[in-house]
Amino acid sequence: MNKISEKYFGKHTFHPDIKKITAQTIDETGFKIKKEIWRGIIYDKNKVGSLIYSGEYNAKPAILKIQGLKPEIDEIDIFNLFKKNNLSAKIKLPELFAKKKYSRKTGFGYLIMENIPQKKIFAPPFASEKQIKLFCEFYNEYREKVFAVPWWKNSINTEKFILQRLAGWIKISKHKKFWDENLQGIRVKQFRKIIKANSDKIPMVFSRGHLSCNDLYLQKNKFVLLSNLFWSWRPKYYDLAFNLWACLLKLPADYSFEKTILFLEKWITAYRSIPWIKKQKDFDEIFYILLLERLLGSLVIDVRAGNQPKSEQKKLFELHLKLFDYFAKLIQG
Repeated sequence: MNKISEKYFGKHTFHPDIKKITAQTIDETGFKIKKEIWRGIIYDKNKVGSLIYSGEYNAKPAILKIQGLKPEIDEIDIFNLFKKNNLSAKIKLPELFAKKKYSRKTGFGYLIMENIPQKKIFAPPFASEKQIKLFCEFYNEYREKVFAVPWWKNSINTEKFILQRLAGWIKISKHKKFWDENLQGIRVKQFRKIIKANSDKIPMVFSRGHLSCNDLYLQKNKFVLLSNLFWSWRPKYYDLAFNLWACLLKLPADYSFEKTILFLEKWITAYRSIPWIKKQKDFDEIFYILLLERLLGSLVIDVRAGNQPKSEQKKLFELHLKLFDYFAKLIQG
C-alpha cells in the first residue's frame, strides 16, 4: 500500500526542485497551467509530496498532478487495476489524457486527467439528509461492485497495521513538539489495550484508504473518485470512519460536544441503513473502534498540524479529547 506520512523523516528532494520539475513537465506535455489547486504537504511546508494544477491540455479543461514522492504502487497502475476490476457502472475515475510513471532518475511522475467541473458530493463538515443518503448509496455500490475481487493480496494484520502507523505519528508529534504525555500519552496507552483486546475481530478488507467527500464528485449521475493513491487494505469500516474524521476536522471551533455527538450519531444511523452494512453482523462492535483510531490520530498529530489559528486548534483539540474519552468508555463498557 502507498505510504505518505511514514515518509516524513525521509529525504525530500521534490520541494527544492518544484519550479524546475513543473517547467519540465509543461515542456514535455504542453499542459497550460491556470493555477495551483493543491499542494500535498506532509506536515511541514518544505516536505511536499505532490502538486495539482488546473489548466488546459489539447484545448480541453484538464488537471495536472505531479507526483514528487515515490509511491509503493504507482497511481497509473492503480488506474489500470481499477479499470480491470471495477464492476460498477456508477463509479468511475477521471479519464486519463497523458501519464508518466514516477522515475527515480527524474524524481517525479505525472498524470493529466479530465477536469471534473461538478461540485463535491457535499462540502464538509455538514451534509443534508439528501447528501448523507447519496453518500450511503455510493458506499453500497462501492462495496458491492468495486471490490468484487481485491486487486492485490494483503500482507499485514489489523493490530500491526494500526500500531505501526500510530508509532510513526507519535514520532512526528514529538519531533514537532505537539506531544503531551498527560494528554495524548495516556490515551495512546488506553487505545493500545483496546486494539490488542479487539484486533482479532477486525479483518483487513480491500478499501479506498482515504474516503471522504473531498475526493468524491458527481458527474452526469456517476460518482467520480479523485486522489487515487490510497486504494489498499485497511481495517473493516476504516473508510466509513475516515469520512467522519474528515468532517470533524472541519467543525467550527465553538461547536459543542453535545452537538457533535448528535452529528456523529446521525451519520452512524445512516451507515446502519446501507444494504451492504445490514448484511454485516459486526458493524456496531467494530466501527466505534475504528472511529476511536481516527480520533486518536487527530489528537496525536492532525489537529495541531492544521491551518487554523492556535485558539481554534485548542478548542478543536479539547473537543477531540472529549470525543475520544466518550467512545473509549462506550467500547470498554
